[in-house]
Parts: sequence; C-alpha cells; structure tokens
Amino acid sequence: MTSPFTFEDPMHLPWLARAAIIVLWAHVVPGAPTYALFARATRPLSGRVTEEGSGAPATQVQIVLGAVALGSTRDDGTYSVRIPNGAVTVTFRRIGFVRSDQAVAANVSTLDVVLRRDLLRLSEMVVTGQATGIERRNAATAIASVSAAELNRVPAPSVETMLAGRVPGAEISSNSGAPGGGNQVRLRGISTVIGAATPLYVVDGVIISDATIAPGVFAVTGSSANPVVGGRQDNASNRVADLDPNSIERIEVLKGATAASIYGSRANNGVVLITTKRGNLGKPAYTFTQRFGRPEVARTIGLRRFNSQADAIATFGPAVGALWKEGAFFDHEREVYGETPTSWESIMSVSGGSNDTRYFASGLLKDDGGIIANTGYRKQSLTVGLDQNISSKLTARVTTNLLGTKTGRGLTNNDNRGVALGQALARSPSFIDLRRNPDGSFPRNPAAQSNPLQTAALSKNDEVVYRAITSGNLTYNAFTRTRQDLRFIASGGVDFFNQRSNILTPPDLQFEPLDGLPGTAVRSNAQSLNMNLNVSAVHTYRSAGGGLQATTSIGHQYEQRGLSNSRVVAQNLIGGLDNIGRATAVSVAEDDSRTNDIGINAQEELLLLDQKLFLAAGFRADRSSNNSDPNQYYFFPRAQASYRFVSLPSIFDELKVRLATGRSGNQPQFGQKFTEFFGGNIAGLPTIEIGSGAQTADANLRPEIQREIETGLDLSMLKGRAALEFSYFDKQTDDLLVTATLPNSTGYGLRIFNGGSIQTRGYEAALKGFPIVTKSFEWNSTTTFSTINARVRSLPVPPFQAPGFGTTFGVFQIEAGKSLTQIVGNDSLPTGQGIVTQVGDANPDFRMGFSNSFRMGPFNLTSLFDWQQGGEVINLTRYLWDASRNGADCNDLAPLPNATNETICARRLRTFPRQTRNYIEDASFVKLRELTLTYDLPSALVRRAMSRAESARLTLSGRNLLIITDYTGLDPEVSNFGTQAVSRGFDVSPYPPSRSFWFSIDVRF
Repeated sequence: MTSPFTFEDPMHLPWLARAAIIVLWAHVVPGAPTYALFARATRPLSGRVTEEGSGAPATQVQIVLGAVALGSTRDDGTYSVRIPNGAVTVTFRRIGFVRSDQAVAANVSTLDVVLRRDLLRLSEMVVTGQATGIERRNAATAIASVSAAELNRVPAPSVETMLAGRVPGAEISSNSGAPGGGNQVRLRGISTVIGAATPLYVVDGVIISDATIAPGVFAVTGSSANPVVGGRQDNASNRVADLDPNSIERIEVLKGATAASIYGSRANNGVVLITTKRGNLGKPAYTFTQRFGRPEVARTIGLRRFNSQADAIATFGPAVGALWKEGAFFDHEREVYGETPTSWESIMSVSGGSNDTRYFASGLLKDDGGIIANTGYRKQSLTVGLDQNISSKLTARVTTNLLGTKTGRGLTNNDNRGVALGQALARSPSFIDLRRNPDGSFPRNPAAQSNPLQTAALSKNDEVVYRAITSGNLTYNAFTRTRQDLRFIASGGVDFFNQRSNILTPPDLQFEPLDGLPGTAVRSNAQSLNMNLNVSAVHTYRSAGGGLQATTSIGHQYEQRGLSNSRVVAQNLIGGLDNIGRATAVSVAEDDSRTNDIGINAQEELLLLDQKLFLAAGFRADRSSNNSDPNQYYFFPRAQASYRFVSLPSIFDELKVRLATGRSGNQPQFGQKFTEFFGGNIAGLPTIEIGSGAQTADANLRPEIQREIETGLDLSMLKGRAALEFSYFDKQTDDLLVTATLPNSTGYGLRIFNGGSIQTRGYEAALKGFPIVTKSFEWNSTTTFSTINARVRSLPVPPFQAPGFGTTFGVFQIEAGKSLTQIVGNDSLPTGQGIVTQVGDANPDFRMGFSNSFRMGPFNLTSLFDWQQGGEVINLTRYLWDASRNGADCNDLAPLPNATNETICARRLRTFPRQTRNYIEDASFVKLRELTLTYDLPSALVRRAMSRAESARLTLSGRNLLIITDYTGLDPEVSNFGTQAVSRGFDVSPYPPSRSFWFSIDVRF
C-alpha cells in the first residue's frame, strides 16, 4: 500500500529533529532551563566495585548517569569519575550482573558498590530503536542475544553457524559442508517468495553486505544454462562468514517486524545486530589463544562391494564388468573425502585505557583445512577500536576491521556433466583403482565422465576476499541533569570488499576434452561498497522518585550500497596455461547495481509505575531507488507494551506480559523495476533486442509489507535462578513480489509486480536456569523451542513452482491456500495415470536446542544439542547413487510381502518416477553441535611458568561430533539452491559435512 506520508526535503530532517526535540522538551517539562543553562559544575566521585560473595574486583563496570556513560572500573575494580553537583543517582552496570542504582548525596565523594550476578541477564540492555535501548526485564518483544563466551567455545566456519541451536525461531541451513561458510539464516519462517531472503546484518551501526556472489562453477558443471539459476547452485560462501567471531562482544537477533521495524523497508527477514568488543579501563591487558584442530568426514553414502563379476556386468555393462577382480575394493569416497589436515588459529588481543581514552585491538590468523584436496579456508583479521572522550560533552567511538580470506571450495553440488565430485563418485566402480599412477598420471574412469580423484587433485575453485569495515559513533551530550538529558548521536560507516574468484579445470582432466574445448578457466571480480549514516536526537526525562521515565527519539538515515561483478569464462586453454588470454573461446558477463535509501524515524518510550509498565510507539518512513517511484515514502509504524507483576506468591519472582505490533518491508531487488533489453549484432550494426526470457517493468513496484503481532510472557523464578520465556507471533506479508508469464506476442517472458499475501504463525519458548549454584559446583541450562507454519493466503497468478528439478524429483509449489513449503511430485499407482500432488513439506514440526554448562572447581564442561523433528528433504544424492546401483545398500536385501527379496535401492527405483515420495525423506535429526571441556590452570603454576601471565586455560572441544538421524543423504540441513527464500530443501551431492576436534590454550597477561 502507498503511504501519503511524505517529506519534500528529508535531508533537512536532522536539523528539524534537533529543533523539535528541544522545543518539545522546553514546553513539556515544567521549569525547563534554556539551552545556555545546560552546562553545570561537576565534582569527583571515586570508589571500588566488587562482586557479591567472592569479593573479587568487578572490572569493566560502566558508571552511567541517566543515559550518559561517565567511565568504567579498572582492573582492580576502582573507578574515578565526575558527576554534577547536587544529589544525583549513579548507575553501575556490567553484563552478567544486576544493575545497581546508587543515590549519591551532594556531600558524598567516595562510594563502594557490590554487584550481584545477573544469572538470567535481565539487566542486559536490548535495542528498542536506532539510538535507544532498555533492560531486558522491561522489553516488550522477544530479542535473542548470544554472548562472546557462547560464540567462541568451539571454532566454527562462520558467525551464523554459532547461532544454530541457540536462537528459538532461527533456521540455519548450508549450501554444503565446505570450509568458509555458505549459510542461510531464516528467522521466524519465510517472509517472501522471490524477494531478498536473508536478514539484515548490522555491525556497530554499519549495515554490511551479506552478498552471495557466484564464482562461475556452473560454467564447468553445467548445472544450468541460465547463469542466474546456475549461480545459485555454485556452493558460494556468504560474506558474513568474513567476520571474526573472536572480536564480537555480543549478537542480538531481532526476529520479527515488531522489533525489526526500526529498520523499515529492509527488515522483513529480521535483523542481526553485532557489537564488537571495546576497550577496558586500566593498564594494558593481553590475551593470547592458540588452537590446533583436525577435521574429518562425518557422513558418507558408502560404495557398493561387488561380490561377483555377474553383478558388475549387470550394473556397468560387459566392458566395465570385465575389469572386476575377486576381492578388489577401493573406497573412492574415503579417498576423495578423507583428508585430515591440521587446522589452527592464533589470536592475540590487547585492551586498556584511561577515563578519557580506551582501546581494543585483536588479530587473528586462521587456517582451516578441508576434507577434500585443494579445499580449505584461511583468514587474517585485524580489529582496532578506540573510544575517546573529546570533552565532557562529546565522545567518539571508532572501529576498523580489516579482513583477508582465501577459500578453496572444490567442485560439488548439482552437476549435469558428471564432473562434480559427488556425482562422479556415484558412478565410479569400487573394484577399479582410480588412484594416481606412479608416474603422476591418473587412470581413466571407464564408467563415468570423470575420475573424481583426479578432479579433486588437479582442479581449483579459489576465492580471495579483502575487506574493510569501519564504523564511527559521535555522541554529544547537550546536557545531563538528574531528571533529564539530551543527546545528539551520529553513527554509521563504510563496508567495502573485493572478491576475486579463480576456477581452473586443466585440459588433462578426463572430462575436459569431451566438449571439444579442453581446459576451462573462470575469472570473477566483484566489488561491493556499503555506506550508511544515522543522525538521531534522544531526550530522556525522569520524574522525581523514578515513577516515570520518558525517552523521545527522532532520527534520519541515509544508505548507499553498490555491487559490481564481472566474469570471464575461457575455454580451450592453449598449452594448458592458466591464462584467460590464451584461450580460443571466451565469453564475458558483467553486472552492476547501486541503491540509495533514505529513512526517517521517531519514537516515544515510557517507563511508568516504578518501572513496571513499559509503553513505546514509533514509526519509520523509507524511500528507495529500488522502488518504481524513488521519491515515494512508505510508512512502518510500531507499538509495544509490557507490564511486570512483581508481587507473586511462593517461588515466583515476577511475571511480565507483553504485546507488540509493527510493520516492516522488503524492497524490490535492484533491477526488478527495469525493462530488460539485450545487445545484438545485425550485419555488423549494434542493436537493442527484446529477449524471450526478458522481464518488463511494472509502473508501481514497491516494497513487500509485513504486519506482525507478537504476544508473550516472561516468568522469573527461584530468586533469579530460573526463567521461562514464551512468545506467539502472527505475521502477514502483503504486496508480495511475484512474477507472471507473459504471452509470446509481447516479446517478453516475465512481469514482476506486487500482489498476494502469505501468513506465518508460530510459537517460541526458552527455559533458562541454574538448577545448582554453589561455590564448588554450578549448572547452567537453557532449552529453546520453536514451531512455525507458513501458508499462502492469496496469489494474483496461477500456482507456480520455485527453482528446482520438476515434479519428477519433487519441487516446491507456491499455491493459494497451501503451505508455503509444500513439495509436489508424481503420485501414481503402478497401473494408474500420473497425478501431481503434494508429496511432502520441508517445514519441520518443531526445533529444540539444549545447552548445558557444568562448572566444578577449575573444570567446565559445556554441550549444545540441536533437535529438529519433521520436515522433509528432496534427497537427490540418494537417487544418483541408486540410479547407478552403486550405493552400499544396493547389496542389502529387504523382504517383500510376497516373500521375495529385493535390494533396498532397487525397491526405491522400482516405482520411481511414478512415486516421487521414494526420494522425499524425513529430515529429523539430533546433532551434538558443540562439546567443550576446559581446565583453569592453578595461578601459582601459571606464574612460575610465565612470570607475567595472570591466568591460563586448557580446552578440548569438538564441533558436529554426533548426528542421530534416519536420513540417508549426507546432511539433512543442506541447501543446493543457496539463498533462495523457498527452495532450500534439496540435497544434490554437496560437500560432505565434517566433524572437527580442537585443543586450545588461552593465556592472559
């Protein structure tokens, strides 16, 4: 829907915002002083902060007056700040501890404070707006957060991998098990059909790119003649994988429109807010971590053992079967997937500073080996952060993260030429030795188009990325009083990366001469630049006695993002040189996009009734160059309320009920609003042509609009030792971006326009607690639960199919009144006619996570289990092995009702393709994602070994150590089609999953 809300000149808004907030403050607050009276004399306040029970110094404690940070504690827990003259209330806050509000009389200059542990993190600040936040105990929406301690227990391929099993309502799938990431995150189900399908990622206020850029593997594998469809199957990594988890302090996940609407027209898929580590007050503190690990393949299909030449001939034909030898068995899967290289990480950080200047720096060197030759992941990262008090009113914060990564991903996923490793293995006889000959050459595979051992050893699929993310924050505290303060905040930054991809399949590979153009090289070069600037004004008023706190904020955001990508495919490499200039057949492709967005936001938050009642209402209005009308604003309002009941009987501490509603959007993707033309050549003259697959522009292309209602309750018990969180949400996405097929007479193939709606409903719950807390033993446990269902409410077009392989194998069909994740396929009796109907659904019944931590003296044991029940996957990996009759279960017999025997693979093939269900499999699983055992070395021993060391810790850990599932493919969480909104349930010969084992030592100086 089009909103009438417009501004003729939004670039003036920061100045209008400042004027409006000051005028509002001056008229509403009785006796408000003029701007000239904002500055007031100050006085010193010092003391020491300790932890309750142990008496240990509490470091990194923030001392806050109103919304203004005055300073933080040193390594010994002491602090020294300046506060206004007169009686004030100073707040002492540290993550993991209950906030302490201390009334400081006018004649007090020293104050010691004791902080009590906040086991449930109810005092943790969560975001409510672009420049505002509130304690979790008062929050009106379900916001999940993950701390640095949880993120860094076990090394992982990327940040998103670390969220799996920890965030209720989050579904994380991967293109494959390849090193270097390649994950897709879905928050609270599906919110679009053909639109952008990934969350918005924000690092220290910078909206960063999570682009997935195809390197061009499809030019070798022939996965699709369409570069767009082929590129989605390239097993590409997503760019959030570049981030260094060791530099992250915490992650907040805004899952639905009720919370994410503060980001307007780009928030339909949720928002992931990443905060990096900051410097601490005190002398320089150094930490060093060294990790060594080893990966190994976690699951394989298993090659068939041929017990007779007759079996070999029946499977591969007389020519290949004649090569069978008694007792010969070569496990090609283990040869290809059997690499176990040493992986390692070296991490060094330093933190320190004074009241006015605080700094943090962290460096990372990382090398993760792959289980396939010529695959792996290397990363170098340098993060530097500086916090500077420029004056008593002006503070600045700057962070720069420089990153370099190199990824080798191999040739996996879908393939139509028999060259991808998994598909070649499915056709390779186990009785023929395909290993390298003594002279260095490889034998020819007589049963397939390629020798997978040769392809793995000689091909290359490398990706090199250089990236810089720089963020800045400038806060001006116009005035700070006991009852009110006013701040102006400017924040934002730049995210730039260059990605170069290099694919080489040399002429001497078995499959290369088959097309008459031996040798293929693909060069891709992509550059991305994201910039955004947010300007906000925030006024906070506190009544006498603290019965009322009102926070008013207004702001303006400007964002620009661009991505350019060029690709050259060169074939018939002269002399086998890895040089695209030495090829006889060359094709070139290029894409370039740029988007400009402007957003306006305002919000009022009220904390009433002795901080028991929280009310908030606000809006955001956005315009974008991706819309047909780039000057049209679209309106995204939100409203929230929560109330805490604190007088409860028996074991209960307090009960919070909450209700929130909001709207968010999903912009059209770049280029969807344009009519496509193609360049041509007629008699040597350049021409512009209409292509049959081209799209035509829509005159009113606009954002998808999501409306969400969220309600829930949070119950804390046992004096802050247990808590239950429960949420129900109902969201509806209208004005879907959809495509319509046009008549051939128009000259175009597709029209993209807005129409139709989908509805997603679900429940989320989390039970957190400390069943046992003593000086010698502590048990921390968290259980998460979510169930989500999405259906198509209406469509302006007939039912259509998402990208896939047709109804023979099963495909996702978008159809009004049906589940958004339904899989349709053939369903025919042996003597009946072909019927296409629903044969499965990819949506799981529920997901649960189980995280437990046990501390006993110097030992700490943690584990993370993830359970998915239900949901189905289109298992084409199993089909490929069955069709070749080469899988291990092609020797396993299964009795039939008529007392005859049949192999398992033959049973699946007997009624296929009439019965698509034969390869639609239950994706239920239980995974042990993390297991960690740590030991804190005795302090005396550490000091004797390293005189300047303060502490040291040894760690044994593992990732993906166990999977319990009946699924017969490689991994029920794979996603062949990458970042598609719907088509995520395809398993097509991916890079296999791996487990990893790690030993670490952490030292603090």
